[in-house]
Amino acid sequence: MLDTTIARETPVKNLRAKILTGHNTNPNWFPKINDFSAIFDPIFQLSSVKIEADYGLTYYGKLHPFKDFDIQSPSWWEPYTKVKHEIFRQIEKKATARAHEWSLILFGLFSFREGFSWLS
Repeated sequence: MLDTTIARETPVKNLRAKILTGHNTNPNWFPKINDFSAIFDPIFQLSSVKIEADYGLTYYGKLHPFKDFDIQSPSWWEPYTKVKHEIFRQIEKKATARAHEWSLILFGLFSFREGFSWLS
């Protein structure tokens, strides 16, 4: 049976204290997934969850997405995080490239309109 009460306030307070201490000593420090698993796995028991997975005609069998979550990050967590952050980097690169292209287009239009008189 799942214990969903927040009667386990002490682990949550401990994580909060760890986050505050971490940020005080290093502003770039952020909690890792194992910090959260230490608190939430005893409550939600994600490490024991198994699901039957199919998509369309493909049957993937029983998946255990949070296997050993109480010990380590799930095997899919790091690739997921990398893709998530890479998407934002790619969007930023595309936006920068588009801005550069538009600045060149505007420069060309201005030059054409002025008949390149500003070059002399």
